[in-house]
Amino acid sequence: MASTVLDESTIPVIRGRFAGDLLEPGDPGYDEARTVFNAMIDRHPRVIVRCAGRGDVVAGIHLARETGHRRVALNAQTGALPF
Repeated sequence: MASTVLDESTIPVIRGRFAGDLLEPGDPGYDEARTVFNAMIDRHPRVIVRCAGRGDVVAGIHLARETGHRRVALNAQTGALPF
């Protein structure tokens, strides 16, 4: 059940939950962050969380649950693979 609404009044509070960046449409880097390898997919999430660590991933999942919002995108980099 959604209890948090993603709007202009709640975004600053939500932004404080993350060590990484929280991007909204119109922010520098938003379009680059929402782009995926398959160019046929053109999604426009309400927010993109650029996770800085495990805590951001957990907070992002909680945010998606709280809002009931299916368009919360988490952008996490796992690092290099040892080859």
